[in-house]
Amino acid sequence: MTRPLLLSVEKVTKSFGGLIAVKNVDFQVEQKEIVGLVGPNGAGKSTLLKIINRFYRQDTGTIMFEGKDISRLNSHQVCRMGISGTAQIAQAFPDMTAIENVSIGVLFGKPGRTSVNEAKKKAVEVLRFVEFSENKMETLAKNLNIAELRRVQLAKALATDPKLLLLDEVTTGLGHLEGERAIEIIRKIRLRGTTILMVEHIMKVIMGLCDKVIVLDHGEKIAEGTPKEVANNEAVIRSYLGESSDCSK
Repeated sequence: MTRPLLLSVEKVTKSFGGLIAVKNVDFQVEQKEIVGLVGPNGAGKSTLLKIINRFYRQDTGTIMFEGKDISRLNSHQVCRMGISGTAQIAQAFPDMTAIENVSIGVLFGKPGRTSVNEAKKKAVEVLRFVEFSENKMETLAKNLNIAELRRVQLAKALATDPKLLLLDEVTTGLGHLEGERAIEIIRKIRLRGTTILMVEHIMKVIMGLCDKVIVLDHGEKIAEGTPKEVANNEAVIRSYLGESSDCSK
């Protein structure tokens, strides 16, 4: 069954000096999908996410969100429209508590006015949703470990009530148990009706979570389809997975 279209990336190209990071990329994301974005290091995956959330401006091409052209908007504008995400390196205000960090997302990441007390209450709710430890909520971010920082960063993004959530390698640096917990949280987020576009290098995560997978190589899209279709695509096997790759690993 076809879902309503949420995001459309049309002929997008981005270069840095003489290096082309993304070249003529097209794809679409439907509402409530989980779409995986994979490829070797330097394929342009993170750059593409940063173009969508407007941290980077594309050289050519168009980004459409809910039928509106957001190609010339700034990051805070698209955030208030419903696009939020996490960075590859977990980021937080080091001298603010976990609750205070997430409150920033509530206060400034969506339209309308919210009091500080209301923001803190919402922050606690979101931190509980991402299964952040209750006894660490008043801890300064600089005293949290990498798994805890990733939970705070995810909670900050969710605090803006996004329609589209962009995740950049949320399992990076996590142990097996924390990685499995992160996967379950992503499933919970989708059940809330949030659409997810995620960059991930662990194919087991992609195979277990995604409805559709887009593969980049040297900035160009070389394949798109279900996880099974992509895993059996000869171009993908040659450029990324390797001849003897097992996608269950």
